[in-house]
Amino acid sequence: MARTVHLAYQLHDPQQEVQDCPSPRKVVVAGRGWGKTRYAAIDAVTKGLEEVNWCGRKLTTEAEVMYMAPTFDQAKGIFWPVLKEVAEPVTLAAHENTCLLTLVNGVRIRLKGMDNEDRARGFILRHAILDEYADMAESAWSVVTGPSVMKTNGTALFIGTPKRGRPHFGELLQKAMEEQVDPEHGFPLWSGFQFASSTNPWLDEQAIKAIAATMSYERMREELEAEILAEGGNYLHPDWWNFSPHEPQDGYFVVAVDLGGFTPDPHNKRMKERRDDTAIAIVKIHSKGWWVKEIQYGRWDTRETALRIVRAGRSVDAVRIGVEKGSLYNAIWPYLSDVMAQFGQFRKVEPLTHGNQHKEDRVMASLEGRLQRGRITLNCSEITAAMDRPQWIQTLIKQASDFPAPSTPDDLLDALSYADQLGKTPFWEYNPEKQDQWKPVDDLVGL
Repeated sequence: MARTVHLAYQLHDPQQEVQDCPSPRKVVVAGRGWGKTRYAAIDAVTKGLEEVNWCGRKLTTEAEVMYMAPTFDQAKGIFWPVLKEVAEPVTLAAHENTCLLTLVNGVRIRLKGMDNEDRARGFILRHAILDEYADMAESAWSVVTGPSVMKTNGTALFIGTPKRGRPHFGELLQKAMEEQVDPEHGFPLWSGFQFASSTNPWLDEQAIKAIAATMSYERMREELEAEILAEGGNYLHPDWWNFSPHEPQDGYFVVAVDLGGFTPDPHNKRMKERRDDTAIAIVKIHSKGWWVKEIQYGRWDTRETALRIVRAGRSVDAVRIGVEKGSLYNAIWPYLSDVMAQFGQFRKVEPLTHGNQHKEDRVMASLEGRLQRGRITLNCSEITAAMDRPQWIQTLIKQASDFPAPSTPDDLLDALSYADQLGKTPFWEYNPEKQDQWKPVDDLVGL
């Protein structure tokens, strides 16, 4: 009579979401502390106990589960103790030297390091786990592990934290997220997931903020937010931005608008695939540079966009409003006229041009020098933690850090750069107390 064993493990909601996904190949990009190692151990044991795989194929003890880390020392030092703990109720044998664990049904879970790929070749695998895939060569899957999984039409889990300069993990995530439903099975054969550290409810929020405060901005985005950072030029460094919630006393406001639309696929210029956001930058130009009060952004219909532009100008009594020139400007102009008439707020709306410059050149010319010299200030306290800043500030700095990268948005950055066309820094301000007090000699003729 078969013995029933209960595996007492608990998954938090994002882990459960991955576990419940029927796709045979899953790509999970998650921040530090999300629970990647424990989930991988639970996944390994669960797959090792299966008798039939996802497509109905009967599995034998010959088909193994293999866990791969960038090095064997990492696999043994980090994953092996967790695996033994999770698998303890269903473990038949565990060999410490080789890190080979045999389950009660005879299926083996084997640990390997991808620092020596040849030692992982030639196996028959029912399931493969590639942990910290960003630190492995792309061939770890395509050349070494994939053919072993193919022998059983098995499953695979790619899991880890992203790493800038190693784009294959991000590209695999994008492929998995865009995978279409397979008509034969009713679900996609690849699925992608992206989770920040904060999605783990068992992590203390204050602990996350404390460690974030010790990291650089890019490091925080990768390690805690699990973002795939684009390979931009890093020309607009995140440390260059200044912060102050206090509006300068001198200067004047302008409103610069970058209208959203469809942008070409960077890999296929004939296809339009991504819908841009409309961005409305509210900027005060003063003697020490720019103070950015707010950048509103989103995807709105034409009338709501016109309404937001007029409201933005009215809220700060802007002296100039500029909208990116083009077909979208022509489309929104009648609505702007209607809204201004409705609210009695007649302001000149000027078309902004790119001046026959590439976007990269125009944005860099407008922002790089000002940022390097500390002449752009965002409306936020400088002691506010990066994760607690207003969303528009977080988005702006992310876009600046990635710029110029064709696959990432730059709408807020584009809108802010247009402020350069709407005004110049005022180095002189009229003060009647400092001027000669002229009085006419003859009141009748004014002389």
